Amino acid sequence: MFRCIRLAVVVLGVLPACGPRYDCSQLATPGTRPVATRQLDVPDAARALSVSVRLTAPERPDTQTRLILFSTGLGPETHDFDDIAHMLAASNYAVAVIAHPASDARRVCGHLRGNDCWHALEETETHPEVWDDRFSDMSLLMDRLPGLLGVDGTHIGLVGHSFGAFTVMVMSGTTYVDPRTNERRDRRDPRVVSAVAMSPQGPRWFGLDAQSWDHIDRPLFVLTGDKDGSDYRPDDSPEWRREPFTHMTGGDKLQLRIVEGEHMSFTSREKRHAMSELIQRSTLAFLDDTMRHPSKGISLTAEAVKSCSHGHASLEAR
Repeated sequence: MFRCIRLAVVVLGVLPACGPRYDCSQLATPGTRPVATRQLDVPDAARALSVSVRLTAPERPDTQTRLILFSTGLGPETHDFDDIAHMLAASNYAVAVIAHPASDARRVCGHLRGNDCWHALEETETHPEVWDDRFSDMSLLMDRLPGLLGVDGTHIGLVGHSFGAFTVMVMSGTTYVDPRTNERRDRRDPRVVSAVAMSPQGPRWFGLDAQSWDHIDRPLFVLTGDKDGSDYRPDDSPEWRREPFTHMTGGDKLQLRIVEGEHMSFTSREKRHAMSELIQRSTLAFLDDTMRHPSKGISLTAEAVKSCSHGHASLEAR
């Protein structure tokens, strides 16, 4: 008994070896399709570059296979999202995890290491030209991947983490003020039917303000945690990351809040995090509801989240 208590205290957020089992049976059940992963470079002649993606998809896509573009942030690499990509692919999604060229660590850092590399990456976030490049990456892949993969190109889902959360929110209808012109920009794409934003940014960063989320007209799922702050920007608090949801209106908006959830809890680097199954299965449930059965409404419930987390996560809807 003492061993169980000690594990629970020392390894916060990790399911003790002798603790209770989490019951996630009320959430979506992952599929069992055979999947394959490969690297794919998509050329963009207009910009004289290629956008690399780590593509995980069913071995045999069919007419029901749906395309998911996964926008990464700074730091994590494309393979750091293998767990959720494999789960979605086994459930008949083709998941393209994107290495955005303008903010890819290998290109930006070069010979730099440690904090020097991180500061160089951080600097890219402040340049609206880099934001533009990310939106162009997304548009290029929406143009090209459906034909290359033989999947539907008119109903596309987006998932993004950190800088990638900003990217997918903007492509879904979040607006921002361009610092170069002080004009509000709307970069939504009609092909996007659903989006998931993990660890998003609140007002003040990326030209976002309290009006940025006023006119999102499609389903959006926000995931964050009570420790989802920043070591290098103290103002980037967990409360700040929850602000986007408080400004959203129009229905079909959800927010999953995880006790002890940190910024990297949404990546495969956190394999021991007790909430990994909750993150993956709730994301699958949301995408299934909004991309496959939109007329039936969203079935993801607060009770299912509570059961799958033993009360260590909560779900809000608006």
